[in-house]
Amino acid sequence: MINNKLFEFDPIENDDWEILTDQQKAEIYLYNDDVEQVWLDLREKNDLDWDFPRNQDEETQWRYVQKDILQKLQKAGYEAYYDEVEYDLLNCYLNIKHRQNNPLWNMIFKAYKKGAFPCGWKGEYPNGKLIVFHPKYQPNTIQKLHDLVADFFEKLEIIIQNSIILDDLCNLFDEKGEIVSDKGEEHIGIEKIKTFFQKIIQENTETKYLWQKQLTNNKNYFAVRTGFVIKTKNGAIRAETKTMAFDIKNGKIYSLEIVK
Repeated sequence: MINNKLFEFDPIENDDWEILTDQQKAEIYLYNDDVEQVWLDLREKNDLDWDFPRNQDEETQWRYVQKDILQKLQKAGYEAYYDEVEYDLLNCYLNIKHRQNNPLWNMIFKAYKKGAFPCGWKGEYPNGKLIVFHPKYQPNTIQKLHDLVADFFEKLEIIIQNSIILDDLCNLFDEKGEIVSDKGEEHIGIEKIKTFFQKIIQENTETKYLWQKQLTNNKNYFAVRTGFVIKTKNGAIRAETKTMAFDIKNGKIYSLEIVK
């Protein structure tokens, strides 16, 4: 598996995974403590090395495996992840050898066998999805559209508490993109779009999206009905329901129309 699959990034399609192509975003889930499910903590809670200590022969054999892992990662240009990969594969080995059938290590091993890098968990385990890094991932058109819209809502929900992602949110839009608000106001171009979101940040202290319902989904158009709660700076709490219609061009949001 190490020689033939490790970090080969084979073609994949798995609805049970959150697949990331952005290495920096993947490392947020891999290393940061400021996420819903800390990846290091989750893996340590499921650690099998303490339960099944290795004998001297196994220790010797594993040192050879460690060398193979390091050489493979160096060749692929990802040697910085050696400690994480070695730790994962050791636990995957122990999980198989001792027939533990641990669901976390089963999922992690499945990802490695597809050449991807499991690097986090989205949600609160066991609910949620395994996050995998796969820089060569090329989803079909509908999946690309879905991911773009999902990314938009994810950033929009946390932008009030974390305004440093404002640029990331605006980068989802085309340079000549536009937002048409539910008040009929047009915000055309990145700077105007940024101003639109800055106003949201200035006027509110929290946004929580409660539900979303997909209305349409085709090659270039995606409409979502969503319900959310906003807490304003003056302490008022407001529940709203709106439809957001996304017009997509070249992998960017070209137009967003918001309708009550």
